[in-house]
Amino acid sequence: MSQENLNLFLETQLGLSPDAIGLEVMSRAIDAHKSECGCEGHGDYLRQLKDSRKQQEKLIADVVVPETWFFRNRKSFDFLIEHVKTEWQTEHKKGPLRILSIPCSSGEEPYSIAMALIDSGFPENRLRIDAVDINAELIEKAKRAVYHESSFRVDDLSFRERYFEKESGEYRLSERIKQTVHFMRGNILSEPFVGNASAYDVIFCRNLLIYMSPSGRKKTFDVISRLLKKNGVVFLGHAERQIAPEHGFIFIHRPGVFACRRDRWSVNRSPHAPSKNRHRPRQRLFEKAAKALRSFPPPPSQPSMGSHDPIIPAEEAARTVNDEAHFFDRVQRLADEGALPSACRLCQDFLNKHPAHIQANFLMGLIYEALDEAHHAEEFFNKTIYLDPCHPHALAHLAFIVEAQGDEEKAMHLRKRAQRLHSGENYGLRQ
Repeated sequence: MSQENLNLFLETQLGLSPDAIGLEVMSRAIDAHKSECGCEGHGDYLRQLKDSRKQQEKLIADVVVPETWFFRNRKSFDFLIEHVKTEWQTEHKKGPLRILSIPCSSGEEPYSIAMALIDSGFPENRLRIDAVDINAELIEKAKRAVYHESSFRVDDLSFRERYFEKESGEYRLSERIKQTVHFMRGNILSEPFVGNASAYDVIFCRNLLIYMSPSGRKKTFDVISRLLKKNGVVFLGHAERQIAPEHGFIFIHRPGVFACRRDRWSVNRSPHAPSKNRHRPRQRLFEKAAKALRSFPPPPSQPSMGSHDPIIPAEEAARTVNDEAHFFDRVQRLADEGALPSACRLCQDFLNKHPAHIQANFLMGLIYEALDEAHHAEEFFNKTIYLDPCHPHALAHLAFIVEAQGDEEKAMHLRKRAQRLHSGENYGLRQ
């Protein structure tokens, strides 16, 4: 039985997209699982996958990177507080505020939700947070609620002083916050997901859809639609906002906030909402970026940036890419492992030596985008476009950033440029 049959099962039954995850990452995981199971070929392994939900969930857990930290994208939590205070509480004088976090990873997201709302004055006895992940080890870590420095990456760490105790270089969360979150193991694509739970007022489903096949995304939005109250709000990841309109949701236009609602009146759909024909979401960008950096031939002529940013001649640029291929492999590996700050530092080292390298600037923009640092991402996407005005992906990513800032006219202009270039693109990442 061929690899194609296995990939078909992964896409149609498990909702995974091998292309989005990365073919090399998926292949390594499958080889490791085949060895553990004693399977000789893809056919034997596929039969085991079909017969064992445990094996299915183990594979999913191994290929989905649990990159998380407390208050990741702080603006989303600020908007959550605003929504609860100005809208939800006016309609709900009594009863609990129900929130779902899926996937919850090691707990940083649901605990951030709890801390944000409690700090805003929301009564703890009305707060109900369910947190679900497919990875049993991460669920146990979340329940222990003991964290290392890597979980604290935001500038304002005052919440750590209020809610954590330092013990031997680690930070233990207070019981007060722990008691607000109920953790469960589960797979959003398996029935029945969260059983007969009541509908939720808010759902956080960030950075899950980027790993999924089209059928997996549809099933996920079907579940979200079933679990979300009529006026509920869904928070998605930065790279996932272009998916929502394809599944009956419209985005709330608020700079830096990637939240959406059910689109109940099609006449109110924003004319700037991405259509089904627009670019697919980012697909394992760091793997694709590393491949592009190894093979990208710069255009024969480029605009001058002045003496401080010399343009790399074509032959020198090609030689640089070949010489530094292992360097970008390291960037890719660090990104796959979730060590984005380290990947960022390595990429910056390369740019210090080669400041006008087109794809290195684009890669830096992607890293900052994944770190939810839109200002820095915007800077590097702009520089990429300065070096190569015909770089469709830099244009597309910049369009989403300026749209989040509220400049819809500029975003539409950038998106149209990207669309015109996309069909005949020769450079950058192929979606």
